[in-house]
Amino acid sequence: ANIYLQIQRQVWPLLSSPTAFALTSEFDSISALFRNVFHYILITIVTVVCYWPSLYGELVFDDKPAIIDNKDVRRSTPLYRLFLDDYWGMPMHKDVSHKSYRPLTVLTFRLNYLLHGLNPIGYHVVNIGLHALASILVHKLCMVFEKNTKIALSSALLFAVHPIHTDAVGSVVGRSELLSAIFYESSLLIHFNSKTTTSKYKPLLTLSLTWIGFLCKEQCLTVLVVCALFDIIFSRKSSVNGMRRIPILFSGFIFALLLRMKLNGNYLTPCFNKFDNPASVADKATKFLTYTYLGVYNFWLLTFPFHLCCDWTHESIALVKSYLDSRNVITVAFFATLCYILLMPFVRRKLPEDYKKTLMFILMLIIPFIPASNLFFNTGFVIAERVLYLPSIGFVLLVAFGAKKLYTAFPHATISALMLLLVSFGAKTYNRCNDWQNELSLFKSGLKINPRNVKLLNNVGRLLERRALFNEAVHYYKRSIELEPMDIRGFLNLGNLYVKLNELEKAEKVYEKVDKEILLLSALTSPYVKLSPGENSYSVDDKYKELLDSDDLYNLAIITRENGRVLDSLKLLDLALERYPYHESSLLASARIIYDQGLQQYYTLGIERLHTVIAMGKASDVVYFQLGMLSIKSKDYESGKRALSKAIDLNANFSEALYNLALLLYNENAFNQSMLILRRLLHINNKHLKASILLCDIHAEYHRDFHEAERCYRNALTVDRSNSLVKHNLCVILVQLYKVQNISQCLEQKLWRAEDENASEDLSNDDDSRDDEERDQETHKNFALNDETQRNRNKSSFYLF
Repeated sequence: ANIYLQIQRQVWPLLSSPTAFALTSEFDSISALFRNVFHYILITIVTVVCYWPSLYGELVFDDKPAIIDNKDVRRSTPLYRLFLDDYWGMPMHKDVSHKSYRPLTVLTFRLNYLLHGLNPIGYHVVNIGLHALASILVHKLCMVFEKNTKIALSSALLFAVHPIHTDAVGSVVGRSELLSAIFYESSLLIHFNSKTTTSKYKPLLTLSLTWIGFLCKEQCLTVLVVCALFDIIFSRKSSVNGMRRIPILFSGFIFALLLRMKLNGNYLTPCFNKFDNPASVADKATKFLTYTYLGVYNFWLLTFPFHLCCDWTHESIALVKSYLDSRNVITVAFFATLCYILLMPFVRRKLPEDYKKTLMFILMLIIPFIPASNLFFNTGFVIAERVLYLPSIGFVLLVAFGAKKLYTAFPHATISALMLLLVSFGAKTYNRCNDWQNELSLFKSGLKINPRNVKLLNNVGRLLERRALFNEAVHYYKRSIELEPMDIRGFLNLGNLYVKLNELEKAEKVYEKVDKEILLLSALTSPYVKLSPGENSYSVDDKYKELLDSDDLYNLAIITRENGRVLDSLKLLDLALERYPYHESSLLASARIIYDQGLQQYYTLGIERLHTVIAMGKASDVVYFQLGMLSIKSKDYESGKRALSKAIDLNANFSEALYNLALLLYNENAFNQSMLILRRLLHINNKHLKASILLCDIHAEYHRDFHEAERCYRNALTVDRSNSLVKHNLCVILVQLYKVQNISQCLEQKLWRAEDENASEDLSNDDDSRDDEERDQETHKNFALNDETQRNRNKSSFYLF
């Protein structure tokens, strides 16, 4: 007792002093800091483990137009273009633009490209890191409402492993969702934590972060609405700010909205294919019933994310056409419950604190989803999983808060259920990342969920066709036609495949089924024909706008060209390039047609399109060869030489590039340079007859070395013993060497044959050499010789000696 009294007198005053309380508070702060750091590390590890398979994934689906084909990602494009073009590199003011304005996201792609080009792993590493950061911010956001670290950790882990995020994280193009979410959460944190401060800078900081997120993806702008609703729900009479911040938030929202509308130009909303969102062209009743049901279906995907698909267009979800449709029961029940919760503040004067939190979480779920709900404007999809990334923040907070309530009554059951949920979600996410490894696995996994999706059927067919699995490709194309006979894409793909297989009768039958109106051509967007725009032209042009994919227009152009309608084919290629200016196949095909048909007035256009391919980083030896030949035809010989030299640099054995460069130098009287190139060519292919003749001409005309010329012509005869030009020139040489009196005597006596009997008897060389040359020309898609260059070559040929 004495010891206890002694401790009470001496120690207790010390422990109860302000210094002791300060030390205890400091210790608690350090402990909380370490606990939070541990949570952040755990969240990061879980995120990396779940998304580990995506590190080995390719750039698939929308990644291709956004990164691989996007000129804005390349260093050659000025930085300011990022702020004038849409997400896919299309100028915002054009009617064919997607109108998705995300310049800062494209800037991150550009940085990735500068570091490691198109190697996918770097892009995926950044995406996983951003998702981990967004999950950590969910933890901090939860702590604003609930000072319980376990609840915060549960919500953050649930967000990290939720399978619905695989679309946003596993696809590189989903980075816009990740970046906008990070700035969205940062804006919320600053706004929520500054509700009792009088600082003027906090609202401005909230606006600044929102605008930055807005430049990553437009959906981030909804955070200002969430912040305003937060002030309304949690405002108090004693609050310093009250609702003074709402006008600032409203002004920032209107400013960003007006700026966005200004960027859209004359076309406020993009043009989408009606098959991508069938409800958008349905009657009002069907549209209302379908869109309300889709809202419920999106919530179901958040709740039960085990039926995931990369594409929900076409008839993935059947339209709700009747009020008697059983799905309407679910819709009514869902929205009745939602209305009850949202309208409660108007019934009760004083709301419980827990209800305010629940209401806030529901609003954080609903508000970010509104832009994708088709409420204000039509979207180009039925459902898009990646747009649920922001709404899922409110969803996981709602689940974590509900788990806290259940824990008080059923602690063990709640913990078990939460652990089971995290494990099952994590396993699903891991497996779903494997689906995103490549396009074939991705599209086939989609068809398991949506077997009636015509877009996926055509995509799988194309991939199988590229892998030479033609029978399987035919099956998928026929299935797409069966499901949607009004969609031209299936017909075009099937018809082109039959042409490739040389089954022309089947191809013709397929093409006959295509609506003839679709084959009419519009002159509105073509540089080849200029007509006054009439009512007819506009209606036809609208038909083409339904063909969203440039590949489809390219396929139709190839068919049209095969039928001999060359100018019509060019118009279709122009339409394909109008929809997507960097469509490589259309750029190359149009340049080729311009060259082959000798359309002199469009040589400049063809050259520009080949330069576009080069600027895209898609240049090959064939592209440079085509550019060189077009430049020569347009009489820009210096550019022609540069392009042909570049083709040879890329392919040292490119016979036709070597020959045409030598021929060009020959006509410029650069005989020595021409001779060096010809010898190099004949070293590669000693059966190249044209190169042999040209080299012989140089020996005879320029060097006047008739003995070498005789030897050269005799070698040429071993390649083609029936060539009259070689025979004639050899006889001319023999006259010069006094081996024969005149050319007629030489030809009559066949002295050229008598002196080289063995060589001339080798008839097989003739066929082999010509086959080799034809094979070479086919391999490199050779152009015919420039007519004017050929005429110049004939004028200076030794044949006229």
